[in-house]
Amino acid sequence: MRGVTAVGYSDGLSGYHQDRSSRIGITVVDADIPNVWSEYPLSGADWDLLQASPNGLFFSRKAAVFWHVKKGDAFPVVVEPSIRADGDTTWIFTVLGIFDVGAESQTGQMPDDYVLGNYRYFDESRPLSKQGTGVFFHVAVDREDHARHVCKLIEGRFANSSLPLYCVPIRDDATQLASGSLNNMRYMSLAIAGAGLFMILFLCATGVAESVRERLPELGILKTIGFDDRKIQLLVLLEASIPAVVAALMGTVLARVADRLIVERTSYVLRGMPHPAVSLGVLGMSAVAAIVVAGISSVYPLRRIRRMDVAAVLMGK
Repeated sequence: MRGVTAVGYSDGLSGYHQDRSSRIGITVVDADIPNVWSEYPLSGADWDLLQASPNGLFFSRKAAVFWHVKKGDAFPVVVEPSIRADGDTTWIFTVLGIFDVGAESQTGQMPDDYVLGNYRYFDESRPLSKQGTGVFFHVAVDREDHARHVCKLIEGRFANSSLPLYCVPIRDDATQLASGSLNNMRYMSLAIAGAGLFMILFLCATGVAESVRERLPELGILKTIGFDDRKIQLLVLLEASIPAVVAALMGTVLARVADRLIVERTSYVLRGMPHPAVSLGVLGMSAVAAIVVAGISSVYPLRRIRRMDVAAVLMGK
């Protein structure tokens, strides 16, 4: 096709290593990928070795640390029976080497914990009905400003195919994905946070109201011996705010610890996702939210204290 200088394709192999909870995803690439996707930080000799070693794998350094592998290790992966033509569920791979990621991974353009395999070996092991197909086709164009035009040509050529293609320039795809993901996550996070704060507000308001109701005789005695409404209200506010602030700070820190334990140690799929950062600003926002919740929860009890009939309360009425 005019404007296209190279085409490479890739697919994904998903399974688990040793334990069902240890999920792994392997990106299998064909021999033309280096001509299209130069960001993969493998040398020419490494690419030649990968193509000459059907069952070989290259691990990024972060992935190698996670899976505790080194060059020359055997690395079995268990897959679903339908993936291989012979019905076998175990793929025995060999670690060919470990590479360091480039600057594109450090800037977030590519993951830094991926595993590369040989597409030809993967494809020839599949059932005949699935051979010769790929999930992703990577296209290099002669000029950057031709990308959108080439995509329209590709989509038009395969519009009536039983396997239509969707094409998008990688820069446009990254921009749309980033903006869409940020907006969706922002709305979702706000909705979840709002629901959580409403539940916490309901629980705190109920607890503070019950506490003040049970302690009305004590508060009546304090008024009798000279405590004014302002001091008693401050006491109630402190009793509501201190536990709320401590709980908010502890919950924020525990959430970060839970994220690290669950995601980093048990889920290969989720390790590439952004992780929450607990900074002083986040802790400050948690404390402010807790104070606001405590203040709103204390509105009705404080109003009740202001209108309290001390004599009636002391008489148990």
